[in-house]
Amino acid sequence: MKFPEDSEFVCVTSWDEALYQEALSWVDGDRRVAIVSDVERESSDARVKIYCLDSPLQIEGMARKIAWSAVLRKMSVVGDGHFREELERCHLAAHLILSEAADYWVGAMKNARANDGPYRRGMALKGGFVGIPALIVGAGPCLEKNRHLLREFEKKALIFAGGSALNAIDVEPHFGASVDAEAPYRQFKMQPFSEVPFCYQSRMNQDNFSLVHGEKLLFPDSSSRAINWLHDEESFDGGWTVGNFLTAIAVHMGCSPIYFVGMDLCYENGRKYAQIHGDVPDGLVEARGQITQRDWLMSAMWTEGMANGREFINATEGGILELPEMKLEEVLTLCSKEWDLRSRVHNAIQKLPVAAGAKWKEWDASLRMCKKKIDNVADEVVYQKLLFPLWQIWSPIFEREGGDLELHRKLFFQKVLEEHGSFVLPKRRSLLRHS
Repeated sequence: MKFPEDSEFVCVTSWDEALYQEALSWVDGDRRVAIVSDVERESSDARVKIYCLDSPLQIEGMARKIAWSAVLRKMSVVGDGHFREELERCHLAAHLILSEAADYWVGAMKNARANDGPYRRGMALKGGFVGIPALIVGAGPCLEKNRHLLREFEKKALIFAGGSALNAIDVEPHFGASVDAEAPYRQFKMQPFSEVPFCYQSRMNQDNFSLVHGEKLLFPDSSSRAINWLHDEESFDGGWTVGNFLTAIAVHMGCSPIYFVGMDLCYENGRKYAQIHGDVPDGLVEARGQITQRDWLMSAMWTEGMANGREFINATEGGILELPEMKLEEVLTLCSKEWDLRSRVHNAIQKLPVAAGAKWKEWDASLRMCKKKIDNVADEVVYQKLLFPLWQIWSPIFEREGGDLELHRKLFFQKVLEEHGSFVLPKRRSLLRHS
């Protein structure tokens, strides 16, 4: 028996008649099986689905499709190779994407509304620091080995630190950052770098954002089309964590090489961070011989993908990030050239125009229109940027449940509009009174 009893979904990565027969006896009311075949085959049981893979070019798309059919289910894979790796990556991503959309992006949009105000467009810094090294600083336990060296990089590399790393270092970074909609306020309040240039996404925790006093550099959201439409921004791949976000920014600015320090992306003897007490959450996974979080594992994979064709060096001295390694002491000897980096950063930012707030009036008008005519909203921006993208994420769950999919879709839209409409002010009426 190759199908685990405690699994809810099994994918077999290549056709095998014996495994197909085992699948037919293993499935039940909740269990499902996907089998990848190199030729077209028909299954005698709809609960065992056979996918035809006749070209390696189909691997990514097929893996994504199977992964979404197994989202939020405990999945096992029978077989090895590239398809298995891609499927497990897609399944992990699907879980995180659906978890983020569990509140229909209400939290992110609430923060974006509260954080509205003047800002500078961070994307306008494209290519502004070509050839200057960058240090991406994480808060992992291994940071304790090297945090005393960071100050020596002030004129040798741009120092990027975000999230918990702001509480774990002594040197003022050239750029701070946050993207977390639910980051702890007390911890953020205690970090001493509120005056540094700050890179953020609008979804950032609104209480934390109120503590930022440095130049505010807005970057596009990594997943919300709605937030990007509100700010007239294009999409931006900021990865899965604030470390990914800062890496993407450093690449966008032209920094090279890019060094990673304190980027453990795993737990060390139950410790989550250096210099910071952090609770160990539920739902941890074992990967690469370490205990980690799903988003950290995806963060490592994202960074490794971004490294293709670029000079990325891991100076963490531990963790799960699979990149060429070097001790930070050695990195320091390589970075011999010095610049007045704080002045360069200041001058580059001051050249950026100050942008106005977001298009909330248009958004709210579209929300009201969608609530009025739920059956005919395809031309509305709220449908295009909120309802339809959310339905793409949630529809596999409804397809699994069966029933009238169109009815599910209509009720789902009504629920989303109700949740988003609950924090929208009604359309203003004239304050003038007739005498």
